[in-house]
Amino acid sequence: ATVALQITLSADHIHLLERFRPEFRERHIEAPHTDAQAAVDTFFVGVLMGVGKVHLQTAIDCHSRHGRARLHTSKLPVTAAHLLNNDALPKFKAHDAKVDAVISANGPEFCGRTDRHPYDLFLHQKEVEKRTTLVEQPKSDGIVERF
Repeated sequence: ATVALQITLSADHIHLLERFRPEFRERHIEAPHTDAQAAVDTFFVGVLMGVGKVHLQTAIDCHSRHGRARLHTSKLPVTAAHLLNNDALPKFKAHDAKVDAVISANGPEFCGRTDRHPYDLFLHQKEVEKRTTLVEQPKSDGIVERF
């Protein structure tokens, strides 16, 4: 027979975890409700014979932890906007929710001249606030890194 064990952490337990493991304290971005903020990033998967470089474009809701991902053969602003436009934002809209903000790394697919960059223009059109992580601080978007 399998026995399920449920442990409730007290404030003292949490304090000790945070003291000895700082990443426990900094492991997620605060989002007060489901559509408050999404985190996006692009990861290099590898090289496939006959295909070339493959990148994984990811988006995750910072509150519910519901994520979407799509493989692409390029790391372009258009592919970053494609995931949001075709997968993430329609999922929210189906539940009568609208994403308030998107946080991303500072990669070229997410950052550029705001008056010309396709990703910036897409977010502006959808009335979504753009936020970026701190440079060289992967823990500031750890939620999407772990996803």
